[in-house]
Amino acid sequence: MNYEDFVWFCLCEEDKTSLRSLDYWFRCLDTDEDGILSGYELDYFFSEQRQRMEAAYQETISYDDILCQMMDMISPSRTDGLRLSDLKACTLSGNFFNALFNLQKFIAFEQRDPFIAHAEKQLPEKTYGTLSHLQCRFD
Repeated sequence: MNYEDFVWFCLCEEDKTSLRSLDYWFRCLDTDEDGILSGYELDYFFSEQRQRMEAAYQETISYDDILCQMMDMISPSRTDGLRLSDLKACTLSGNFFNALFNLQKFIAFEQRDPFIAHAEKQLPEKTYGTLSHLQCRFD
């Protein structure tokens, strides 16, 4: 991996919701390059996460449970597998990829308090208006 590839990897790892990162992670998962993520491909990558959970003494999640959770999260347009368009249409696609690639982020998502997450979404965004009140003077 050269420096440019490493930088793209880091950017895609930190923001799994951008279109570029969705393309990147989809290509990583689509091992047979047919444009469809099958249950076999997802199981292959999730088995590594399961081993990491066991090594970290975390409660493991069965593949069937995580597959059901992923399908509910993504709501694919067809039943024969996931397509890139399905992931692009979902706002939680980053969590889908974390379930397969990043154990710490996946556990943080699984252990979040849904009531706090809902309350945070209801808060109005802080806006500071325009920046016209800031003036720079160069004398």
